[in-house]
Amino acid sequence: MKNLLFSFLIFAIVVEVQAQQKPPVTSVHIVKPEVQDNHVMWKKVLIRRLNLLQRQNQPFNGKNSELSALMLQAAKEGLLQPYMSDSCLRPMPDDEFISKLQYEIQGGGDDFGGGFGGGFGEEEEEAESDGKKYNDIDPAEFNKIYIKEDLIFDRNRSRMYYYIRSLTVGIPANPNYEIQFEKRVASFRYDDVVKLFRGPYRDKAIWFNDENQGNHLNLADALELRLFNAPIIGVSNSQNLDIRQMYADQIAEDPLSAMVLQQQAEMELMEYESYLWEN
Repeated sequence: MKNLLFSFLIFAIVVEVQAQQKPPVTSVHIVKPEVQDNHVMWKKVLIRRLNLLQRQNQPFNGKNSELSALMLQAAKEGLLQPYMSDSCLRPMPDDEFISKLQYEIQGGGDDFGGGFGGGFGEEEEEAESDGKKYNDIDPAEFNKIYIKEDLIFDRNRSRMYYYIRSLTVGIPANPNYEIQFEKRVASFRYDDVVKLFRGPYRDKAIWFNDENQGNHLNLADALELRLFNAPIIGVSNSQNLDIRQMYADQIAEDPLSAMVLQQQAEMELMEYESYLWEN
């Protein structure tokens, strides 16, 4: 009996040691299969506007894990290539990219550096050509993200797929930085952003789960799961016009109608998907 008990204890210890030696379980990344060209039955290109200040989008804007700030920081570090537009065909020159992240200090600043200070922890910079002084814009101000994506109906699987192609960082109007209207700063290829968040920035790119702090997600997975709220502001058309441009007169008479038109565009896509299923 003693020998049996001794053998059982030895077995339990061995099992526990082996369990401790096993590598930790890693999370499985969410990856959608690409649709083959000959399986594409229907396709639309959509532009969405993600406001990081909205309540539903707060997990994408957690402290030190802000979606836009991480992309801009990675571009400054040379880990991410910025592009001139959301088509991501023309790389943006470094000097132009840096200039879009700065504002001119009126009056040349003061002895303490002037303005609001460097948002990325950098010192005030002075242009040698004209003597003007600049500071970095606070990264928190870049709180708009434009999402360009393809909506594809796969005839082989008989279902719709959303494929994000690019993310464009935007900044709203701000008199402190002499920005008169919301403008787009730089675009990034979505695949590059995903590699960044799942690679060098995996410890920073956190989608913060307020409801269950033991189940935070990587920002790349949260984007794939579409945990954001981003209304449609444009659907591909021959004139390359967004909803506000297409219905400018109607929106001028009633600015709130822009929200209705955005929701209508979403509903029309859902209705068309239902139509494809029925036929």
